[in-house]
Amino acid sequence: MGFRETMDEKPWIGAAAAGGLVLIAIIIAVWTLFGSSPGSTDDKAAAFSDDDGKTWFNEDSAKIAPFQHNGKEAVRAYIYESKGKNFVGYLERYTPEGKAAMEKLRGGTGMPDGRLLALTNGGGREVKRPGSGGAAGKWARGDTEEAVKIMDVKSPDGSSDVPTPLGQ
Repeated sequence: MGFRETMDEKPWIGAAAAGGLVLIAIIIAVWTLFGSSPGSTDDKAAAFSDDDGKTWFNEDSAKIAPFQHNGKEAVRAYIYESKGKNFVGYLERYTPEGKAAMEKLRGGTGMPDGRLLALTNGGGREVKRPGSGGAAGKWARGDTEEAVKIMDVKSPDGSSDVPTPLGQ
């Protein structure tokens, strides 16, 4: 007996399959909206570093870098994996103006001011590679070609392996 004949004789099988698919879609939608993402242990945690990317620690993702941690300046650390090893791909911080704009955006309601968005995503945000000169090292404005190159993370061993970002 073929598929078509089985469906003609037992239409409840098709209805059960369709209902199962709808149930799976609802579960995925609810999980996406309210649950945690796959592979993430804590959606409210983000990685930060206070030693120029040598090490990192988890902190509340609502914190806006830089901030003080154990008497040192902590900045956001974007963690990647390549060949089974985790590493800091790049570091991020906000200028004082960018941090103030970000705090204002997070505290506001309604449509955000375009100037604030430009400041938090562009000139008010800075990135750098870890180990490139400490806190006073080579930071690039977020709206420059240099920043784009920094955020194009390569495998630390120089191989052609494409690193995978982890829980950003």
